[in-house]
Amino acid sequence: MNTEIDIQIANGNTNYEVIGEIEWWQNMRDALQSDPSDSEFRRLINHAWPIRPQNLKLLDDIKQGGLHEGTSVGEHERRVLLGLKTDHLSNGDALWARIVALGHDYGKKGDPADPLHPRVSALTVDDHLRLLGIQEEHKELLHHLIEHHHFWGDVVLGARRVEEARTLFPDFNAVMVSHAVARTDVGSIRLLRQSGAVSLIDQAVEEAIRVNGFGQYYRNPGDGG
Repeated sequence: MNTEIDIQIANGNTNYEVIGEIEWWQNMRDALQSDPSDSEFRRLINHAWPIRPQNLKLLDDIKQGGLHEGTSVGEHERRVLLGLKTDHLSNGDALWARIVALGHDYGKKGDPADPLHPRVSALTVDDHLRLLGIQEEHKELLHHLIEHHHFWGDVVLGARRVEEARTLFPDFNAVMVSHAVARTDVGSIRLLRQSGAVSLIDQAVEEAIRVNGFGQYYRNPGDGG
């Protein structure tokens, strides 16, 4: 990927300095638009994370409780980004999944225990979307995917029903994006991962596609994606 971040890495520059917010997001935009593979994206995150702008680094100081006990919001975001599997998605859907993962918990900067943080995240990412070059007609979908990134986990918990996917997600592609983010979000939490919650999310998505008639071939991202 021909980005300023990768140029620094290629030149052996490991003495990272915090760069400006606009420059960081524009570097991220260029990297995402180059359609990196999952391994390339992990490499990008590993090298971009230390030079995040200050407003993102502040997430490292926000500690969480409950299932997230001992993990800051920033560290959780990093784990989700590194674990995200998108190689099974189309180029555009992979881009949406990565952007949703980047912003899914930004709303926790106020109160990490706020159950409405998905909605807060969706309402506070516009500046980031603008810097990533997202056009206005795509913002509504991204807001929606961020706001409802807990949906599949809620289905597994019995708080939502798979039939609701038809009203929440406009098409098969949106389901696949939300699934990719949800299974990684849940899988980044050790207790949930060990309990088999990721497999239950996969099963819920398969059932939702069947009962809602999205009419596309489902491929589990765990099947080598």
